[in-house]
Amino acid sequence: MQDEVNLPLVFHCTAGKDRTGMAAYLFLYSLGVDEETIFSNYLDSNKYLQGKYGTYIQAYPALAPLLTVDRRFLEAGVKRIREEHGSVEKYLKEVVEVDIDKMRSIYLYPVR
Repeated sequence: MQDEVNLPLVFHCTAGKDRTGMAAYLFLYSLGVDEETIFSNYLDSNKYLQGKYGTYIQAYPALAPLLTVDRRFLEAGVKRIREEHGSVEKYLKEVVEVDIDKMRSIYLYPVR
């Protein structure tokens, strides 16, 4: 994500919600997007996954937690990061080795 040679960037997973949801959270957080916006965006996944998984959920309601998103899912991951590393920013910098200033220079347009 920080190597400009590899841009544009695409990331995904099978259902497009769990690994992708956390990756998107960390990516957006590194850019300074507020958490409520990130969580709202994450929850929008339910709308977009409905067409893909709606019939499965109707036929097998017990599968709903595997095929939908819930704010608590992402909150649990973020809570764990904060408990183990003190903050999301510290996790990004020290564990994932994100250069936040570089990320912002790559992905954000300068304010004029």
